[in-house]
Amino acid sequence: MIKNRSMSAHTSFYRFTHALIGLLLLGLSPSLSANDECLKVVFKHYCLGGSVDELLATHPNAKRNRSEQGLQLKITQKNQLLIIDAKKGQIVRISRQQPPGRWINFETWKRKLVRLYRKAEVLGYFPAYASSRSSRLNAINAGKGFAHDRWSQKGWHVDLIWNNPDYILLSYQLNPTQSPNINNDDDL
Repeated sequence: MIKNRSMSAHTSFYRFTHALIGLLLLGLSPSLSANDECLKVVFKHYCLGGSVDELLATHPNAKRNRSEQGLQLKITQKNQLLIIDAKKGQIVRISRQQPPGRWINFETWKRKLVRLYRKAEVLGYFPAYASSRSSRLNAINAGKGFAHDRWSQKGWHVDLIWNNPDYILLSYQLNPTQSPNINNDDDL
């Protein structure tokens, strides 16, 4: 009798495991749906490459701006502005304004990103006279220069931009070739 009971439990477990594996392989699991193309979870909550419809369901009060380039959402959280750009239903860029716009804030974020993603590509521009930290700060404040570093990853990249005296912009963006929803000649 005891032997039959353990065989029955073993058979039930075996059937349950096979059924679960079958569901996962068929894509019926909500966490593995075919529409979920999340390449990177950004700022602990947002899915780069994911569905903008799912985001709108969780943030119904987000300010929306539609244009020919797509949809832009603005969400304010804890004194920071989060900007999410989407094209054809897919989140293609997630940016956050990090106040204050100071050199030390830019360098702090740059160090954090270098620890995560290694060396950055420097894309910023400063006039020839802006060789010191204070002259670069003056160039940024006058709108004549900007700091911009990029860390390229497979399918996406991170930009750290300081072109505004009030904040640093930290931006995660899909590469144009990563998604069939994005035209390669678009500059979003």
